[in-house]
Amino acid sequence: MVHAERKHDLATMVIDEVVRYEGESNPDDEAILLAMRCGCDQQGLCSAAYGANASTGDIAVLQRLP
Repeated sequence: MVHAERKHDLATMVIDEVVRYEGESNPDDEAILLAMRCGCDQQGLCSAAYGANASTGDIAVLQRLP
């Protein structure tokens, strides 16, 4: 995660809340939103495609989170 030119190690992030969204007309249209913070109490959001439509980049980021 990058905030104001500071980089934070994804492995040290604390996930406060996870919300998954699913499209009304297409159940395959899924997304995930994570509210998280780092050790210095900076807060942030991560939004990504979820399920079959997730990109390799999104998957790599989500796998590195605790």
